[in-house]
Order: sequence, then C-alpha cells, then structure tokens
Amino acid sequence: ILDLNKNDTKDSLMQGLAYQGGSGITGAAQILFRAAIAALLNEAYYGADYPAEVSPSALITNVNTVLATNNRAQYLALASYYDFWNNAVHASLP
Repeated sequence: ILDLNKNDTKDSLMQGLAYQGGSGITGAAQILFRAAIAALLNEAYYGADYPAEVSPSALITNVNTVLATNNRAQYLALASYYDFWNNAVHASLP
C-alpha cells in the first residue's frame, strides 16, 4: 500500500497530486509521484501529442524503473523532466 502522506490509508491519484515533497528519499518520491500523476493525466488526454512519453504504460514503466534505483537524484531528474512538459507548452498540442 502506497501511503506517502502517512494517513494510514492507500493513497489515491488525487492525493498524489497534493503531495508536498520534502527532504530525503520519501520527499523525492512524493515529488516524482506528483509529477508522474500529472504526466499520466496529460498522456491520457493528449495521447501521442504529449511528448514526454509514448504511452501511459511507458510512463509507468519509466517511473517504476527509476523508483527501483532508490536514488533521490534520479527521482528528482525524472520529476523535473515531467514537470517541464506538464507546466508549459513546448510543442504544438491540439
């Protein structure tokens, strides 16, 4: 059960969008999950026009691969990549 907000219940995607982040590996995981959830929503909405990943499954695989490293710097690097595409239009989207 993913419970990064420490409320003793399984976190939802909506709760993940509200993660605050913080220091340490858990804080970096929160930052990554927040960015990845937004990217997943963008991927689902824009499909092939969302340039960060080629599909929702590719996004999930990429996040899981980075999480497996247990490396804060890699978590933050992937979160920054997704934030880049989530927070501004860098390509022509419909």
